[in-house]
Amino acid sequence: MNSGEKNKNMIENTKDIFYIVLSFCIFWLTVFLCWGLYYLAQTFRQTNEIISSMRERVAHLTDIVDLIKSKALGFVTKKAFGFMTGAGKEAKNKKKK
Repeated sequence: MNSGEKNKNMIENTKDIFYIVLSFCIFWLTVFLCWGLYYLAQTFRQTNEIISSMRERVAHLTDIVDLIKSKALGFVTKKAFGFMTGAGKEAKNKKKK
């Protein structure tokens, strides 16, 4: 066997087969890790969008609750003030009679 024939045969022993299988496994592991990182990034992006949306909704809900509170407080204040002024007028009217 001369050196020309030896170079033609690429797989000479089990070590060469091991390296071929190992490189194939590393390739597929790399593909899997890239695929997993892509989906992880997509999940984080969607989570960020959901959190932003929920913050907007909570801010809007807070505005609505504040508006209802101010309207209710104004109504209660108006009624209480009307009751107090009305009660005072009735008391004066009773004294005058």
